Amino acid sequence: MQEQSMYDFVENIVTVVFYKYFSYVTNEQTKQDLFQEGYLKAYELLNNGNYDPSMSLRNFIYTGVRNTMTNYMYHHKKENHVDLDTLDKYENIVGVDDVLDYDIDIDLIKRITNKYKTNGDYFSSVMN
Repeated sequence: MQEQSMYDFVENIVTVVFYKYFSYVTNEQTKQDLFQEGYLKAYELLNNGNYDPSMSLRNFIYTGVRNTMTNYMYHHKKENHVDLDTLDKYENIVGVDDVLDYDIDIDLIKRITNKYKTNGDYFSSVMN
């Protein structure tokens, strides 16, 4: 039997994790990001020296890759993504630029932040 290279070993684990847990991802950029996260985590685990030889190397890498990819998707889903093509459709609508013009009532901000002065000075934080 031919010995498997470390690259093939890592690639197999990342691919298996992706198709087992994240096959629902259809966005090509997100897929690439997930694979990249998986590869980076696998090589990080191989290099950090925390592997216990009494355990299965495959399970060790698999678990780390799966957790990293899960964390990536968790944070990715929480982000508010903006489709730039959709924004382009609204570029010529009358009044869109008016939304960007606003005034800040500093006295109102000061009154609101003074209500919470017992917890600290929020006014300077809000103004920054």
